[in-house]
Amino acid sequence: MKKFEKLKKEIIGKSKNEITRLARDGLMEEICTILREAKSNVEDNGGLVLTVCDVAEAIFRLNVELMKQELSENRFIDLLFQFFEVILPSQFMHQYCDHLSVFIPLVKILDKLYLKKEKYLNPLIRFLDCKDDIEISRILFQLIAILSPVNETGQIQQKDEIRSFMENNGTLDHLIQIFLHYQFTNNIIGKGLCAIAIGFLHKAMQIPDEFRGAVIEKLKQTTENKEKFPLFFPQQSANVLSRLAENCGNHTNIISGNFAYILNKCISDTDQQTQKHGLTLALNLLMFGSEDVEQKVKEGVPIERVRNLVTDLDLDDEIQLTASLLDQWITIIS
Repeated sequence: MKKFEKLKKEIIGKSKNEITRLARDGLMEEICTILREAKSNVEDNGGLVLTVCDVAEAIFRLNVELMKQELSENRFIDLLFQFFEVILPSQFMHQYCDHLSVFIPLVKILDKLYLKKEKYLNPLIRFLDCKDDIEISRILFQLIAILSPVNETGQIQQKDEIRSFMENNGTLDHLIQIFLHYQFTNNIIGKGLCAIAIGFLHKAMQIPDEFRGAVIEKLKQTTENKEKFPLFFPQQSANVLSRLAENCGNHTNIISGNFAYILNKCISDTDQQTQKHGLTLALNLLMFGSEDVEQKVKEGVPIERVRNLVTDLDLDDEIQLTASLLDQWITIIS
């Protein structure tokens, strides 16, 4: 423990080359050995695991290629999740999520679907049985980060590939029960996270009548009142709505109320991810919707803004292409 506590302080002042040399000269091997052996006694080794994860975090932040090497050898991330698998919900510490909030994005940079597998989801699913609602919210953040990428195959109305697993093992129902009945200290955040997770798992599917309205309304509220939330919430809520729009059974709830205002707000947003999801939401509603849905979309699309996006060379190609398609579609139905 003392060695890694000292390393944690020393590593701050080291260069990328020094860190890389340390990692390749045995430090990463030592970290992996500790993770491998820590499973035998979680109570005694939890603090040591947190400390070596602090060191690993500093290493990977400086050189993401070292994370790439660990993934190719199925070492650090696999061992970390194997350690999580033997932790009881009562032994969960919030610092574990602090590390995951760094490790998961780094892994997704290298391979966005790497973690979207049963062996990585299972440990986090177990932690949903924690007694502390703040911890449940933190776990939901990490689950959503893993669930959000889609394995695009080009198939129209493609369903989420992990849904069957999440349904068969009872996790989807567990999320629904948390959403409907659990009282969070901060219900706006907790219920919002549940709605996002449930929505991702219903991509291109009609959400059941019993909770469809409540889930979609929560997503719309988050998108509408984006100033009250961290950026993650409006981004992912717009993302989920765009996926739910692939099934016409969700359209009535999506376009109800002040939907036109919400759509306008998404597409006009300064955040590129929110823009992209807003554009995709509009396109999916037009592609799979009725004439009434078309009218609602027309009311909400800020067409001049869309045309500016088409010609904005500072944007990524996907946003420009999506904006161009939406512009053409609106022109055709006008």
